[in-house]
Amino acid sequence: MELGGMCLKHVHSISIMVLLLHISCVASANVTRCVEREREALLAIKQDLLVVNSSRLSSWGTAAKDCCKWEGVLCDHLTGHVIQLHLGGWVLSSQGEFEDYIPFEGKLSSKLIELQQLEYIDLSSNYLRPSPIPGFIGSLFNLRYLDLFSSGFDGEIPYRELGNLTHLQYLDLSSSDFTNAIEFFSWLPHLSSLKYLDLSFVNLSNVFDWPDTLNRLPNLRNITLRGCQLPPPTVSSTLSDKNTSQFLAFVDLSYNNLTSSVFK
Repeated sequence: MELGGMCLKHVHSISIMVLLLHISCVASANVTRCVEREREALLAIKQDLLVVNSSRLSSWGTAAKDCCKWEGVLCDHLTGHVIQLHLGGWVLSSQGEFEDYIPFEGKLSSKLIELQQLEYIDLSSNYLRPSPIPGFIGSLFNLRYLDLFSSGFDGEIPYRELGNLTHLQYLDLSSSDFTNAIEFFSWLPHLSSLKYLDLSFVNLSNVFDWPDTLNRLPNLRNITLRGCQLPPPTVSSTLSDKNTSQFLAFVDLSYNNLTSSVFK
């Protein structure tokens, strides 16, 4: 009886495993991969990007129809929507280390707006055709991460459009030549979810109330404003080491025109 009970228990366990495996297979079969509209948008983006080494995007548009398997593309594993684009000039190894520098040239296609579920864009360290940041980026309402460090953009920042990115947590516009950075800086509080901000080497020489603006970002934890030609703040304008909800974790104000502490 004891042996029979053990056998029945073993058979029961196998049955459960088979059932779970069946459920897993059915779920996998129902997973949508690579939304066709988004696949076409990625191909349009590739067409407008030039790369010194043509093998950089060789996986895009090949026999692998599933764009979720293309280099630099990450999809939601359930819906198949593209949620991340890793198109920085520096290519990372599987261990997350810098492996090679293969920058893009050309321009950013307006077809990017087809990727409405996009949460993450890295276009850093590229040689994109000098032009303003495309305003259509402000239509990607799900963006959490936007890295345009030294990407080639210049001119006016479409700050009103970027102000729509209320979910944005990470913003890097450093090492760029913007003509209206002062207006953009005053617009920053519209990005209420911002946690990380890097505007290094962007000219902010006439922004005397910059601490007050930063204090209006309730979730900000990391501030990097190196070499921004920041002026000494007014007497009544000081940077709070505690925002509305949490303490600042990192502040870099080096290479500026500051003559005293900006903290109380």
